[in-house]
Amino acid sequence: MNLKKLIHVLSTGNNKPIAYGEVALYRAEVHILEVIEENEGITATEITEKLKITKGAVSQIIIKTG
Repeated sequence: MNLKKLIHVLSTGNNKPIAYGEVALYRAEVHILEVIEENEGITATEITEKLKITKGAVSQIIIKTG
């Protein structure tokens, strides 16, 4: 499954995590991945500013998805 298909599947479901390989992702986490995909080279600080979330939230999803 490619990233775009994964994003679509996860963003159209309910708020239960969806397993992708060994990682379970929530819709909010998928949203962060969408921003990263759409803005190549974006920094964690820019993501926090764009989504109005903490740096900790960005760090968690980056660590979680490796």
